[in-house]
Amino acid sequence: MAGKIKKYLANEIYDNINYQNTIKFLKQQAENRTKLLDTNCHDGKLLKELQQQGFEVSGIVESKKDFQNVSDKVACPLFKTSITRFKTKEKYEVITSLFSSCNKFKNYVKLDMALHKMTKCLSDNGIIVLQVIKIANEKSKTGGKLLDSSIIKRKKSKLTVTNTFKKGNFSFKQKTNYQIFDIEKIAYIAMKNGLSLVNVFRDYSSEIPGEFGNNVQIVFKLNTEETKKERNKRKRQFVTKRGKVKTLSRKFHYSSLVVIAVVGFFLGTMVGDFYNSNFTGQASFDYSAEQIQETMALDDSGISALGNEVNQSYNAVLVFMKAEKLSYNLSFRTNETGNLAVMGINQRVANITTVTPNKRTKIAASIGMVSLATKTVWTNNGDSETIQQYSGTPTDLSADEFGTNWSGPDPKLSTVEEYQNVWGVIPAWITPYIICSSTVAESTSLSKDENNDFTATLKLKTEYNTTASDKTPLMAYANYVHQINAMSGVVVTDVEYCNITFTIDKDYKIKKIVVDEQYNVRYGVIPVTCPSKLTQEFIYD
Repeated sequence: MAGKIKKYLANEIYDNINYQNTIKFLKQQAENRTKLLDTNCHDGKLLKELQQQGFEVSGIVESKKDFQNVSDKVACPLFKTSITRFKTKEKYEVITSLFSSCNKFKNYVKLDMALHKMTKCLSDNGIIVLQVIKIANEKSKTGGKLLDSSIIKRKKSKLTVTNTFKKGNFSFKQKTNYQIFDIEKIAYIAMKNGLSLVNVFRDYSSEIPGEFGNNVQIVFKLNTEETKKERNKRKRQFVTKRGKVKTLSRKFHYSSLVVIAVVGFFLGTMVGDFYNSNFTGQASFDYSAEQIQETMALDDSGISALGNEVNQSYNAVLVFMKAEKLSYNLSFRTNETGNLAVMGINQRVANITTVTPNKRTKIAASIGMVSLATKTVWTNNGDSETIQQYSGTPTDLSADEFGTNWSGPDPKLSTVEEYQNVWGVIPAWITPYIICSSTVAESTSLSKDENNDFTATLKLKTEYNTTASDKTPLMAYANYVHQINAMSGVVVTDVEYCNITFTIDKDYKIKKIVVDEQYNVRYGVIPVTCPSKLTQEFIYD
């Protein structure tokens, strides 16, 4: 019941407001301009009367309830938003903010935002009309209709008006908060938005005292005489909450750009390094059944008949895949050595791999700027596979286990799947690279050397991006990138090239692998190109 009474009184209050002075003033200022936007159209009555006077009106309404009330009274384009969030491609000849709407902004920053939005949708010959209050009296909102009492409290620039409206036995209170803005500051902020002052009025009269009076109208238009220098300066200006307009100096402006660029570089570096370091943990790769069948179908006796001439009948990639596959059932030991040069500091790396048909133990170590070692034990139990990984600090790369005291196994890497999610590969593969048709960019043909062994070179792809015909999301070097990161303490940002030259005998047994690679590493934020060469020699038991 109370809500209906309040709505009844509110409607009667607005119905009793006389808009004739406002309409007369707007017609005088508009002259022959007719396309009007009211940024806070209240109950819609003013819009309706302006429409009857020949204006092409549009309105902005903030609340859903007011939007419905205005829609019921006037048929025109309405926008449910606020002027500070208003977006449109339309241009208006008259933009109004009446009945102290501007005074409801909390500070000068909001007022600046509103003027900026108004300016963006103002036509070249358009005007902006603001109505603001300097001080408030009892008739400032209602014209005295139904007003029973009014309490005005002012603290500095904050103003609170509590009006009590009464008709018969019915009454309700209406409390409104205002921000009292300085007229000169409003004008200066308008200039900052490319506007020029047309005139200032008090109660629609141009005869105003120095203090402007109670009810003030301010009219602005676009500053068409603004120079390029003034426009550039204006774009660097900002408004404080207290209404002070400050200009960012050109020196400060360019310094800010430099700071942003430097911060962007560091953030970009961090993001790029994170992506490179974690890429392999987001993907996995398996040989397809077709590739395995094609590999194993190679003629076992045919390879021994090859001569030194280039022969295209044997795909070197498939030959290496078959040799790697056959090695699963062999027993052998490999020694791998290499060097890294990071910022002029030599980093020595070494690996030992011991292989039997049901167990592989791989120990990787790095000594220099960073000394680390890992030992991975893969066991095939027939029905299941298990992984155990240990870590330690190496002291002697010439020793069998590099003189390392190993910690207990990492419980997070207890299965092959968990290991593969981290490293990308499983330890059953000979090399840390995935070798298949999807990861090799090009290869040489097999050639026979003086020992009747066969040699070929595989050039791996060194980009993360794939071609349209290559849907494999993981490039050949990606897993090894992660291993270099972990073992050397540096971040590999990109691989320039990676060539693998392998030597096998006529029975597809791998005798030697030479990895020739070069990649860029980052230590901190300094990119350094570090050539690295790793030689793997396979010695069969």
